[in-house]
Amino acid sequence: MRRKYSRYRSSMLEKIERTVIRLVIACTVLLALFQLRLITDPVDFYLKIAGDIDTPAFKYSQYVNEDKKITLYFSTNPVSPVLVKQNGQTLGVIGQGLEIKVEQGQVELDASEINYPVTVDIIYNEKMQSLNLHGDVKSFTVKLKTDQTL
Repeated sequence: MRRKYSRYRSSMLEKIERTVIRLVIACTVLLALFQLRLITDPVDFYLKIAGDIDTPAFKYSQYVNEDKKITLYFSTNPVSPVLVKQNGQTLGVIGQGLEIKVEQGQVELDASEINYPVTVDIIYNEKMQSLNLHGDVKSFTVKLKTDQTL
């Protein structure tokens, strides 16, 4: 009796083992077919390879004005008539605020006619910087980003 039970048990284990092996083989074949389909599908292949060619690369020069000018935003605290100069020319007067386009180079802030301290806030490339003026002239340098700096 014991022998019959053992034979039944071993045949059952063999059936389960054969079934598991068959499932593993079937899954391996299916996986290989799906992988092959992804490689040889012409639409996916085109989208992967030609997609990079079709989309142009980002070029910073496209987003800079043709005249190579940079926009600066000024404000003063307290509100004061500070002159903005470049290359000896007065570009504007900061009162309650000023948006001005400047060329690359030195920009001067002239508060020589004001006899009290003034703080000038400058927004350039989304960064804010402050200069303190007390009846004097201060300058700062503005540089244009180029394709090589990105």
